[in-house]
Amino acid sequence: KVDVAAQLAETAWAQTCSQCHGPMGRGDGPNGALVKAPDLTDADWQAKVSDQEIAQRIRAGKGLMPPNDLPDSTIAALVTRIRALRQRLNTYKEDLRTFATIRADTARATSLDEYSKAISKWQTVKFAEAAPSLKMLDTLLTE
Repeated sequence: KVDVAAQLAETAWAQTCSQCHGPMGRGDGPNGALVKAPDLTDADWQAKVSDQEIAQRIRAGKGLMPPNDLPDSTIAALVTRIRALRQRLNTYKEDLRTFATIRADTARATSLDEYSKAISKWQTVKFAEAAPSLKMLDTLLTE
């Protein structure tokens, strides 16, 4: 079954929220520095704000963040997405470490057998939905 609210939340995130908060909610979108967008993956920020406060900020805006006239179900889905950002970021970081290890193993292969074994590991990488931007990949690899 298609979750319309979740799809609308993803669309709203991609078209509006990510302009400041970035693809992973780290405040590194194209306008993030200009508006001082918070890092929504920050554990301290996540701990101090309630779901209701997040929903209210989405609805009413805050500071330079404009209000959003979205259905309650879409706002609830955005709150869920924001709460999941930290875990999503951790998953991407884990995937990147796996990716780097497999890439190194592939580069070190000195025989066809070693190369074949290394190549077979590529299928285990959950990178299909991976990083929305190379910039994010670059910043995650340096953390």
